[in-house]
Order: sequence, then structure tokens, then C-alpha cells
Amino acid sequence: MTNSILIQMSPDNLKQMISDAVTVAIADLQKEDNKKYLTIEHLCAKFYVTPQTINNWVNDGRLKAYKISDRTLFLSKEVDLAVVEKKTGKYKHSKKA
Repeated sequence: MTNSILIQMSPDNLKQMISDAVTVAIADLQKEDNKKYLTIEHLCAKFYVTPQTINNWVNDGRLKAYKISDRTLFLSKEVDLAVVEKKTGKYKHSKKA
């Protein structure tokens, strides 16, 4: 059996308490995600490319790689920032008169 404590508070105070808790939780998740490292294998699976393509992106300066001993790692946050949406004219809608 659990003990329950009821606290009387206004709806505005409850909203503020929930908002503060969510803000802290999001900040904690972002801190963890910023320090998450990915391997070349992870990136290959994520982008459906070969290891050579990842190496080309590093050599072209599109991705920043971190070497630890014989391993090459990438910060998840930096990989996400490197992804750029490319717009093409392939599916342009024509205006009808």
C-alpha cells in the first residue's frame, strides 16, 4: 500500500510546477544526447551509405570525426546539425491559368 499526500494548489501553480519539471527533463535529455557518440557503423546504418562515404564526408569537412586510439567517433549532436535539407526542382507544381 502506498501513502498519498494531497496538496492544495491553484491551477496556475500546478501548471508552473509541471512546466518546470518538463523543462528540467528536456534539458537533462539534451545533455545526455549531446555527449552521445556514434561509430562509422552507426552512421552507415542511419544514412544507408558505405564507410567510404562517411570518410569522404569527413575529408570534405561535412562531418567532424574524433579519433580515440584506432576508433573513429562522431558526436550525435554534430551529426544532426550537419544534416541539411536539399530542395530540388523535381516535384514543382505548375500554376494553372
